[in-house]
Amino acid sequence: MGANVAAALRQSIDCLRRQDTELARVVIDGEDAINRRRRALEQLCLVVLAAHKPAGRDLRVVGATLELATELERIADYAVDTARNVIQMGAAHFPAQARDLVVQVADVATAMVSETLDAYGHDVDEPRARVAASQMRTVADQVHGAVEAIIAAMQADPATARAGVLLLWTVRDYQRAACRATNIAERVIYIATERDP
Repeated sequence: MGANVAAALRQSIDCLRRQDTELARVVIDGEDAINRRRRALEQLCLVVLAAHKPAGRDLRVVGATLELATELERIADYAVDTARNVIQMGAAHFPAQARDLVVQVADVATAMVSETLDAYGHDVDEPRARVAASQMRTVADQVHGAVEAIIAAMQADPATARAGVLLLWTVRDYQRAACRATNIAERVIYIATERDP
């Protein structure tokens, strides 16, 4: 599931960068498969809880996996939202400088998602999770810069307002993806240390 979500994020960045509506449709079409995987993973966790009654670290892993499924499904929703924004733009173009700043946010957010999934999958790598979570400050700074650039583009050319609004929604979606990656990192840290970070 994590690989599918990371792929959807990367595809959403590509369709934003190129304003590729065909790729946007691929991202949207992949949503149902990710949602099914989430439900299957949740069901498996519930079976493990009921049948094996895990304790200690095992219980923390199962609980974190339940949360992970929800976080990943929401991250995929953000990729789909970006794809829908690209389709809404149609033949019009996003202001290039503002779009490129949003893509920078998306790149860091996607790296955070991939890194936290790797930290989870590599025997709960706490230091790796902490490094990934530390990137949230970078994302916050980049979002601020992107928002300022989008607003400036709309002020300079009111005809870009529609594109600007779609970019504002998109940059916030990528910021939320980074926040959810941070949540995953915090679950990894909790599994490893038995403490909330």
